[in-house]
Amino acid sequence: MIYLIGIIGFVFGFLMGQALLLRLLRQYDRAQILKMMEEDRGARIKYGLLNWGIATAGMYVAIFIYRHYFS
Repeated sequence: MIYLIGIIGFVFGFLMGQALLLRLLRQYDRAQILKMMEEDRGARIKYGLLNWGIATAGMYVAIFIYRHYFS
Protein backbone atom coordinates (compact mmCIF):
# COMPACT_ATOMS: atom_id res chain seq x y z
CA MET A 1 0.00 0.00 0.00
CA ILE A 2 2.89 2.35 0.74
CA TYR A 3 4.02 2.05 -2.90
CA LEU A 4 0.61 3.14 -4.14
CA ILE A 5 0.62 6.14 -1.80
CA GLY A 6 4.14 7.03 -2.98
CA ILE A 7 3.14 6.87 -6.64
CA ILE A 8 0.02 8.95 -6.05
CA GLY A 9 2.06 11.52 -4.12
CA PHE A 10 4.66 11.62 -6.89
CA VAL A 11 2.01 12.19 -9.56
CA PHE A 12 0.33 14.96 -7.58
CA GLY A 13 3.72 16.52 -6.85
CA PHE A 14 4.59 16.40 -10.53
CA LEU A 15 1.30 18.12 -11.39
CA MET A 16 1.98 20.77 -8.76
CA GLY A 17 5.43 21.31 -10.26
CA GLN A 18 3.89 21.74 -13.70
CA ALA A 19 1.43 24.27 -12.27
CA LEU A 20 4.31 26.18 -10.68
CA LEU A 21 6.24 26.20 -13.96
CA LEU A 22 3.14 27.41 -15.76
CA ARG A 23 2.97 30.30 -13.30
CA LEU A 24 6.71 31.06 -13.45
CA LEU A 25 6.84 31.04 -17.26
CA ARG A 26 3.50 32.73 -17.96
CA GLN A 27 5.10 35.86 -19.49
CA TYR A 28 6.73 33.79 -22.25
CA ASP A 29 4.99 32.22 -25.22
CA ARG A 30 5.78 28.71 -26.46
CA ALA A 31 8.36 29.82 -29.03
CA GLN A 32 10.25 31.91 -26.47
CA ILE A 33 10.33 29.03 -23.98
CA LEU A 34 11.63 26.61 -26.61
CA LYS A 35 14.29 29.11 -27.69
CA MET A 36 15.33 29.75 -24.08
CA MET A 37 15.60 26.01 -23.33
CA GLU A 38 17.57 25.46 -26.52
CA GLU A 39 20.08 28.24 -25.86
CA ASP A 40 20.40 28.21 -22.06
CA ARG A 41 21.31 24.84 -20.59
CA GLY A 42 21.20 26.29 -17.07
CA ALA A 43 17.54 27.23 -17.44
CA ARG A 44 16.71 23.74 -18.70
CA ILE A 45 18.41 22.17 -15.68
CA LYS A 46 16.89 24.68 -13.24
CA TYR A 47 13.30 24.26 -14.39
CA GLY A 48 13.64 20.52 -14.88
CA LEU A 49 15.10 19.89 -11.44
CA LEU A 50 12.52 22.18 -9.88
CA ASN A 51 9.70 20.07 -11.27
CA TRP A 52 11.28 16.72 -10.35
CA GLY A 53 12.19 18.03 -6.90
CA ILE A 54 8.61 19.05 -6.21
CA ALA A 55 7.42 15.65 -7.44
CA THR A 56 9.82 13.90 -5.08
CA ALA A 57 8.79 16.15 -2.20
CA GLY A 58 5.14 15.33 -2.94
CA MET A 59 5.95 11.64 -2.71
CA TYR A 60 7.71 12.04 0.64
CA VAL A 61 4.88 14.17 2.04
CA ALA A 62 2.26 11.63 0.96
CA ILE A 63 4.23 8.77 2.55
CA PHE A 64 4.74 10.78 5.74
CA ILE A 65 1.03 11.57 6.02
CA TYR A 66 0.10 7.96 5.34
CA ARG A 67 2.49 6.65 7.98
CA HIS A 68 1.45 9.27 10.51
CA TYR A 69 -2.31 8.79 10.20
CA PHE A 70 -2.77 5.22 8.98
CA SER A 71 0.11 3.17 10.41
